[in-house]
Amino acid sequence: MNFWSRVQDILDSEGISRKELAAVIGYDQSNIGKGIRAGSCPAADVALKVAQYLNVPLESLIFDPETGTPAIHRTNSHHNQPVYEIHKNTQSLAILNELNTLPEDQRNHLANLIHSLSESYSAEKNKNEDKK
Repeated sequence: MNFWSRVQDILDSEGISRKELAAVIGYDQSNIGKGIRAGSCPAADVALKVAQYLNVPLESLIFDPETGTPAIHRTNSHHNQPVYEIHKNTQSLAILNELNTLPEDQRNHLANLIHSLSESYSAEKNKNEDKK
């Protein structure tokens, strides 16, 4: 079971709609359904917001409860290549756990910073590829 399937199970048991979750965390509701079908996991900042809103440990959404192994695999939709596999980067999970201990305003600031850095990196990469 993937991240979004686990989220859907919690939403169902708590009587929370996808629409409500999406509105609270600032996420497009349609991406939740797409995530379930694709077996994907959202970006780290979104995953953290989901876990916080649902009041569950992030690990419970990422790891398979029966095997204890990571059950996420995020791909780049443009090239269908893996861009993030948490089981190959345990440092990322440690960072997410540390972020979870920070006050919400600091977490939001860091999430915005990461998003900005990612966008800058992508823009620069695209610019360099266009030059080739």
